[in-house]
Amino acid sequence: MHALRFVAAGLAFGVLAAGAGRPASSAETLRLVHLSDVHASRVDRNPSPRFLADPMVKDLVHSLEILDGAVDWINTRLRPALVVITGDLVDRGDDLESLKEVKARLDRLTCPYYPVIGDHDRRATYEKVFPGKLDYAFDHRGWHFVCLNANSGRLEPETLEWLKADLSASQGRPSVVMLHRPLASDVLSDYLAARLYGGVHLTLENAAQARSLLQSHPDVRLVLSGHTHVAKEQRWGGTCYSTAPALVVAPHWVRVVELSEGGVSSELVSVFPAMGGGRQAKEVEPPKP
Repeated sequence: MHALRFVAAGLAFGVLAAGAGRPASSAETLRLVHLSDVHASRVDRNPSPRFLADPMVKDLVHSLEILDGAVDWINTRLRPALVVITGDLVDRGDDLESLKEVKARLDRLTCPYYPVIGDHDRRATYEKVFPGKLDYAFDHRGWHFVCLNANSGRLEPETLEWLKADLSASQGRPSVVMLHRPLASDVLSDYLAARLYGGVHLTLENAAQARSLLQSHPDVRLVLSGHTHVAKEQRWGGTCYSTAPALVVAPHWVRVVELSEGGVSSELVSVFPAMGGGRQAKEVEPPKP
């Protein structure tokens, strides 16, 4: 029965893990790395599996070591234009020292990086280390990026109003929206999460309201999230809703995303193979100058 549960979880959460095929990189392609759920912690023991062969166990003991390896891999192998981190930077929200350790490692990236607050991140602690990084936006090579605060498990009215105003002001520019909890799920994944992990909410509490707002802005091409600890892509209309796996969970994947006029494509890359059960990490071809 435990084995069957493991297989079922894999089918539900991994069926779309590979993402779309990646076209050849070009000067017009904007590459970003999407990583999520670092869960940095300084502990001596990892949490126990919830059932035999539980695929979601966090390697908290090596969490900062894994982030170190990810930063090195991103700098030397992936070489993106930017990195986005969709929340749960620490495992315990009041762990200020671990959050400072996360920032010190992210500061080693050779490209700009942009964090989003997650469920595990305590707002007061997060703002001490990443001031001004709740609801904010930036532009990069013709693309507009929007980072949202969903720390409460929902987008609060003030965030929704800010998002609406920001998207209206950026009309005509292709946009990427980033937040911790995803806006899209499916019946099977929801059922398995409830049965296997009891009480886990996969999506934003007011996901339908947020999706409706985004769908009224056709410039939104991509929505990036974390939280579920698994990789999934779904498309509604012209928008791709994509989650990245948890960095703290083997095989320590990030999602490499390429944005172009032709569309959005992505693939998963293991960035810390030493902890990934001997899996060979894939090196992505660097963009052409």
